[in-house]
Amino acid sequence: MQYEIRTYTLADQTATKQYFEVNWSRHIESLKKFQIEVESVFLALENCQVIAICTYPDEVDVLAADKAYMESEEFRSDMKGFSMQAIINVTSAIVKKLK
Repeated sequence: MQYEIRTYTLADQTATKQYFEVNWSRHIESLKKFQIEVESVFLALENCQVIAICTYPDEVDVLAADKAYMESEEFRSDMKGFSMQAIINVTSAIVKKLK
């Protein structure tokens, strides 16, 4: 199993709340079609960040799966009603779990 931690920094609290409550609820379902399972999604309490932990089967190329999703109709549908300009920064780390 491969793990990815994605951190999204958003422009303000309103955008952060919408991205966390609305858009990630959509992502959880649509990502499954790309062999991406959402383990957890967190709302940072002190800043405008949403943090997601996703898993991928060992045989999946994480970067290719992410790219395929970002270019898909599912992604466009998930993001309807949300301004992409509200996402200021995204960081990603592919990590290993300690046994």
